[in-house]
Amino acid sequence: MKRLEAIFEEYLRLIEQQEGGKLGEKLKEVTVANNQYFAALLDEHLKFNKSIIVVAVALLCILFSVGMFLVYTLRTSPKGIIAISGGNFLSFLLVIRWLRRLWIEKSMVDVMIFVARDMSPYEAAKFLTKFYFKMLQPRRERLGRSRSGVSGQAAKAKRAVKNL
Repeated sequence: MKRLEAIFEEYLRLIEQQEGGKLGEKLKEVTVANNQYFAALLDEHLKFNKSIIVVAVALLCILFSVGMFLVYTLRTSPKGIIAISGGNFLSFLLVIRWLRRLWIEKSMVDVMIFVARDMSPYEAAKFLTKFYFKMLQPRRERLGRSRSGVSGQAAKAKRAVKNL
């Protein structure tokens, strides 16, 4: 997800919207080339994600095979079967959780590629800017909340006052 945020930040620098738009402010003129560049960066990110998904599915298959082999070899030991089955199940949960996050990110990237290629440059820039500040930016505030002790609402209020 960090790489996706970096791609968005590069695009926002390119269209000069690092701080987000202020109320009533018009966006800088956005060209089709800006959106095509953004879509190309997302395509590279998507290829990387697809290869990681293949690795994760292969890892699930290997874990299942190893688990079944160990259960078969230790079929006379109930405690061994319980330990191996529990460890295998826990490993499955971790890999499936990882796959779920990859799938969600892949879906977001697919939507962003569609927006960047098929919408008008101005509308795409507006949508992508809002997406970044509403979807990706609040994640940082939630993650940073426990360290600083400031709630996400307080950070949003400070940012809104600063933008006035």
